[in-house]
Amino acid sequence: MPQPGLAVAFARPKKGTDHPLSKLHQWYEEVHIPDILATSGINDAYRYENVDPSSEWPLLALYPVADIDFFSTQEFNSIPPLGKHVFPGPITDHIEFQVRQYRLTQVYEPRDIRVFEGAPVIATAAVQPKAGGEDDFDTWYRQQHLDMLSMIIPYRAATRYEQIDPANKPRYLTIHEFDSTDIPGEQIRRSTTTEWAKRVLGSVQSMEGYTWKLTRAYGPSTTFKGLKL
Repeated sequence: MPQPGLAVAFARPKKGTDHPLSKLHQWYEEVHIPDILATSGINDAYRYENVDPSSEWPLLALYPVADIDFFSTQEFNSIPPLGKHVFPGPITDHIEFQVRQYRLTQVYEPRDIRVFEGAPVIATAAVQPKAGGEDDFDTWYRQQHLDMLSMIIPYRAATRYEQIDPANKPRYLTIHEFDSTDIPGEQIRRSTTTEWAKRVLGSVQSMEGYTWKLTRAYGPSTTFKGLKL
């Protein structure tokens, strides 16, 4: 049975290049996204810019797939790593990437809004639970945390993932979708102060989080449509 998943690519100008972000946007728009969508395994793509301009990772791209087996195909691994007319030579001479590959583990749609249908803002939360704490972490998300977040007015939906290679850390990723950047911080904090939340979060080995504004969505946004996980 096909296993849906996601490729996540953080990007920033390589140190010493002084490339403006507008140049990176141009490469994505004119070179990389067309190459990605020309493959047989990726129909949708999403680009974001970090709301914090000082963040170590200013840009993010998401590529949902219907089957994670596509990540191991020659077709996927032959996507040209070139700058073409935007940058001379290999793109890695100009842009630094951090790429992660995930399997989809949960689709959370508390309202009549499908995931990846134009949410203008997302928050990414990558977490490495303590050894042996994975089941408690998952149950907390499914039985309490997401339901509490869904009470926040701008909250739309969420998807959760696990890195395909369990040795890669942080192992778990959640993408929370919002209608705006006006996210009430007090309500977010409240969702992390229950006894259950404090037990889970107080023992995690690592955690990283960013908030992103949508730059552009590409494709029909149907990769995860109708999935119940």
